[in-house]
Amino acid sequence: MWNNKLIVAWSENKDSSINLHVKAFNGSSWSYIDGNDDNGLNVDASKWAQNSDLATDGTSLYIAWHETSDGQNQIYVKKVRWHLVDTSSRQRAGIRH
Repeated sequence: MWNNKLIVAWSENKDSSINLHVKAFNGSSWSYIDGNDDNGLNVDASKWAQNSDLATDGTSLYIAWHETSDGQNQIYVKKVRWHLVDTSSRQRAGIRH
C-alpha cells in the first residue's frame, strides 16, 4: 500500500524482451503509474527487466529491478512522482552486480 492505493509491479514478456510495468488500484479501478508505455520502465526496451521490488519510506514509493544488458545484470531504481514513475532519466548506466 502506498498513498492509500494497492501497488503492483510485474514483468511482461514482449517479443524478445521482458518489460516491467506498475499499476495502482484505488479501490475501484486500476491505473498505470509507469506512463502506460509499451516499454514499461525498462531503461533499454530490448533487455529483460526482472525481479522488481517496491519500497516506501512512508512518503515516497520506489521501485527497483535489474535488467540484463550486455551480458551483465544492472540494477535500476525509480521514484514515483505523484501518480507517475519518474521516467525522465532513462539513462543506460546502472549499478552492475
